[in-house]
Amino acid sequence: MLIFYISRLRYICIRNVACRYSSCLLCIFQEAALEVLKSANPDGRFWLKLDGTDVKACLMESVKGVWNGDVDLGDGKLQQLRSEYENRLQVFKVLSKSGSRNALEDTLRGRLDELNADKGFLLNGLSIAIEDYRKKFNSTNTSEEALKNANWEVVEYQTLIQQAQSILATLETVLATLNPTTCTNRIFQRARVTLKDLKIELYLKNLFKKKRTSASHVLVFMLSDEKRARKPYALPVRYIPYRTLRDQYIRDFSRDIKLKMKEKGLKLVGRYACHTLIKQHSYSKGIP
Repeated sequence: MLIFYISRLRYICIRNVACRYSSCLLCIFQEAALEVLKSANPDGRFWLKLDGTDVKACLMESVKGVWNGDVDLGDGKLQQLRSEYENRLQVFKVLSKSGSRNALEDTLRGRLDELNADKGFLLNGLSIAIEDYRKKFNSTNTSEEALKNANWEVVEYQTLIQQAQSILATLETVLATLNPTTCTNRIFQRARVTLKDLKIELYLKNLFKKKRTSASHVLVFMLSDEKRARKPYALPVRYIPYRTLRDQYIRDFSRDIKLKMKEKGLKLVGRYACHTLIKQHSYSKGIP
């Protein structure tokens, strides 16, 4: 059903060349959809409907570095995590290009603090993963697939801890050679070469994969003509990927849509708001 909604949204976008939907469909409100409805039925009245579906939880990163599969409630947490990831990656990329010993030394000290924080995060995650594996191993109802996934989670945390310790040891060794009393230009250049050979990209990618939260459901907000007499019958205007969602979030998201509709001069149908907490994977309701 969700694939149909997304396909329908792209189809309308192609048919309406003047309309420009946001490149990020998830969580961002598509104001251009209101323009489509306004032009198709300027005097119409519309229901605000919700439809939810469960999706396979999976975190991915494309070749171009685009994240997919994350929970995004529009609170900026995902963007903040993404910004941290890009900043750390960029710092390591230019680390080997430092022009002076002082600049390199200061940057390395900051990276040591980050790696020590990573170790604490990974050790805590490892303890949780081990406990989860033990519970599933001792349970008679655990499937082989679930047990295998829990085991892989433990292995991944152990591997990341080893990588963090290895990178930390390398940076500490390089930092020790940057002693101002003994550091020569040759030593400084050798330190830059050592830092250039660090395989930090894969480590950071897998580290932040543990910090990200995969979405297990997608909530779709749609606007539907009251009489369903004109196309599009139900146009998606917002997608919310989530794992757990309180009913307060639904009220906040729907309120934003209603305010945008009011700005565009679109009439809303209905008097009763949806105050029910999401308890099902798939449902459809009309709310004012």
